[in-house]
Amino acid sequence: MTPSTESAPTTATVSRASPPARRSGSAWELEAEYLALALVNVICVLSPQRIIIGGGVAKQPRLLPLARQRVRALLAGYLRAPELTEPDAIERYIVPPGLGDSSGVIGAIELALDAP
Repeated sequence: MTPSTESAPTTATVSRASPPARRSGSAWELEAEYLALALVNVICVLSPQRIIIGGGVAKQPRLLPLARQRVRALLAGYLRAPELTEPDAIERYIVPPGLGDSSGVIGAIELALDAP
């Protein structure tokens, strides 16, 4: 068989979408979106009583509020848990560590003290 005599277009326009951070306006909004997607998966699979988000990135003051907002939007009423449906309850559900930067060290000490 011989190739078709029809030729491919001589010019092609490649449209490249701008990176998500530029479209959404902020790298923190993009990070909050990724975090919210992960949290929605954790919520749907494990149904935790509380989610604690720590670490260096979580110190950014805009991240947790944006992530909470996106979690509610992504769940869109799918789960009827009070932590996710009552006003302002999500602020008590997705939280920073209560002991701040010392949480990991204090937790390790507590585990060592409880070890046989």
